[in-house]
Amino acid sequence: MTTEQNRLVAVVLEVADLDRSAALYRDGFGVPLKAPDDHEGGDGADRWVSGRHCATSWTDGAFLHFALYEAKTEERSTHAQISFAVTDLAAAHVQAVGAGAS
Repeated sequence: MTTEQNRLVAVVLEVADLDRSAALYRDGFGVPLKAPDDHEGGDGADRWVSGRHCATSWTDGAFLHFALYEAKTEERSTHAQISFAVTDLAAAHVQAVGAGAS
């Protein structure tokens, strides 16, 4: 029997404009995303394991993987919420708006 807690280990979002979204998360929120690239896994049709994407993983402390995948269809989620801890909310807001957040 394990004493390990259930916890979040991955956040993967499908986005309409990968380059714009990557710039927002990287420049506006400070997420150290790698440059967008193609991952040829599976048959190429699986939206979560193949196609153009960018990602990063945090390994200090509890592992967390964050990825953005370019949408393959017009069918998209309409709502998502993720949170970031910041030391200065006003400065973080200015930075995010400057990087394209609305």
